[in-house]
Amino acid sequence: MLLYSYNHVIHGFSARLTSSQALEIKNSPAHIAVHEEKPGRMIDSGVWPESKIFNEKGMPPIPTRWKGKCHNSTINPFRCNRKLIGAHVLIKGSQAAGESGLPDNTPRDFLGHGTHTSSTAAGNHVPGASQFGYVNGVARGIAPGAHVAMYKVSSGEFIVESDVLAAMDQAIADGVDIMSLSLASGNDGEPNTTHNSAPWITTVDAGTLDRSFTATVTLGNNQTFEGKSEFPNRVLVLDASLYYGKSDFDKAICRTGALNESEVFGQVVLCDYDNTISVPEQAEELAINGAAAGILISNEIPYDTGELSIPSLILPFSSGALIKKYATESADARVKIMRFVLTSFGTKPAPQVADFSSRGPDPVNPNILKPNIIAPRVHVLAAFPPTIPIQQFDNYFWLQITHYYQAHQYYGAGHINPNKAMDPGLIYDIDWQGYVDFLCGLGYNDTEMKDILRQCQWNCSQEGSDVNYPSFVAMFSTGSSNVKNFDRVVTNVGDEQSVYHAVVETSYGMTFRVEPTTLTFTSKYQKQSFVASVQTYGKSPPVAYGYLKWVDQNGHIVASPVVVQNS
Repeated sequence: MLLYSYNHVIHGFSARLTSSQALEIKNSPAHIAVHEEKPGRMIDSGVWPESKIFNEKGMPPIPTRWKGKCHNSTINPFRCNRKLIGAHVLIKGSQAAGESGLPDNTPRDFLGHGTHTSSTAAGNHVPGASQFGYVNGVARGIAPGAHVAMYKVSSGEFIVESDVLAAMDQAIADGVDIMSLSLASGNDGEPNTTHNSAPWITTVDAGTLDRSFTATVTLGNNQTFEGKSEFPNRVLVLDASLYYGKSDFDKAICRTGALNESEVFGQVVLCDYDNTISVPEQAEELAINGAAAGILISNEIPYDTGELSIPSLILPFSSGALIKKYATESADARVKIMRFVLTSFGTKPAPQVADFSSRGPDPVNPNILKPNIIAPRVHVLAAFPPTIPIQQFDNYFWLQITHYYQAHQYYGAGHINPNKAMDPGLIYDIDWQGYVDFLCGLGYNDTEMKDILRQCQWNCSQEGSDVNYPSFVAMFSTGSSNVKNFDRVVTNVGDEQSVYHAVVETSYGMTFRVEPTTLTFTSKYQKQSFVASVQTYGKSPPVAYGYLKWVDQNGHIVASPVVVQNS
């Protein structure tokens, strides 16, 4: 059964075939490649058009070159406008694979992902938006003046490649300028879990912003503490007793079933940290026994602090120790005031990799540093369908509220300044042969090489999987050599007359040398080569970091990260 014919993004088709039919195609002289489809994670799940963020106020007319349509269904139909100019449903592949769930012929979003990502990318201005009062202001997308067309490829948890290709093919035919697919490095939250990590793909990790959501508590001794809280209501606690079960360990940590309503009802309860009980479990114990609020001590901020069942303030060990001292020594420990729904700016460190986001080393080829960049994805205010049952009081919420900000070592290439990236000065260009050599170094067989290259002939000109990549990764094991060399070629795309000097920054346990240390260019697009060498010494740490920066007289700084892993 034919599902789609592709004419723009690729030339080919997708069909539902039996094993014998697929084998017959493979044996045909015209056969190039057959790919067996497997379900993947959701990309775009549709749109909720009534969201205010898709209003057409201030939008220019729809371009005359636009060829797309506003597909609809007879159930809950909607009209497109100058902001949302197109909507399509392309789920034949998932339906054929039995992954589409209920019959679905509407571009409406019943999962939330498509509405959130599209409004993040190009939502119009919406004054007075907030997350339950946090960060109250104007919500808008990155490009609020851009038109939006939604291509729905999922009505359930999974998508299939044939639908994604069909959506891309249709978008090109319709006249879309920029396609946004939510395909990133992954959300596995562990090392060695990056996805989409080929060197020709820019892999994006999720990053935090320099703001946090807080509450404050002022004690009877006039000490004031600020901690983390995402309680979704403007609660004010005034002149309440402070309870701390100092003489009973289970009561002190607010263990499930340990507290009595007669002891804590209407009071602010201090809960000490213990790794045998979670913050949500402590909050639930307080709520069951009628406490007014909780002060919970933990250095780890759980992702679901906005879902705690009682007004709660989470404080680190350092602040918690001072409150415990006051609660233990005071004969009448009290809380003067607790304030919630506060927003703090300038949070440090930020941005940093979100805890839930996947990170390297890359499981396929650890020599390719992944992810390449990070982008904001924590505490991003965007639209969400009001039909999905979540804890909410309006139609905006954060898709991911994560935390556990600990001092782990994460692999990644770093941050990017997009304005400076428009004038990089130098680039590390990779030609077709460079990619062929990279694939050869990974050990692909002839069939796999033919599928990827779409050619029957190629030449593996060198061994190894190194490539002319703008980063340097060295992985050493016990008993192996502690030196690795890199050959690199840079192309001048800046000023014709440019002289670049190498600046090296390293951490303890490694040295990094470059030869030559000066690159002189006399014309645009001229190429120059250099050799870099990394070496470990002494008792090297498990992971060491550094940078190579090529700096010219015109202000260009071409920075490449250096990562050394010792195992």
